[in-house]
Amino acid sequence: MIHKIACMTVPSLDGRRFRAVADVAGGEVGTETLLTYHQNDSEIWGTYAGGSVRRGFLVGTLNGDSIGSSAVEEVINGT
Repeated sequence: MIHKIACMTVPSLDGRRFRAVADVAGGEVGTETLLTYHQNDSEIWGTYAGGSVRRGFLVGTLNGDSIGSSAVEEVINGT
């Protein structure tokens, strides 16, 4: 018996914008932070700002439906 496996294509993140659904105690990114993603094949990058984040940058890769990334941000209090 041969089983067919449906392949799901992960939609591109290019140009998509996201917000956190809840604030996290002790975290900088919250519901007021807006993240904009860009994508070229498996390479992703983005910018984010809002709430206590003045400006943030993210770079990473997309592997299937998993994202591996690193980020740096400046928060309003200067750290």
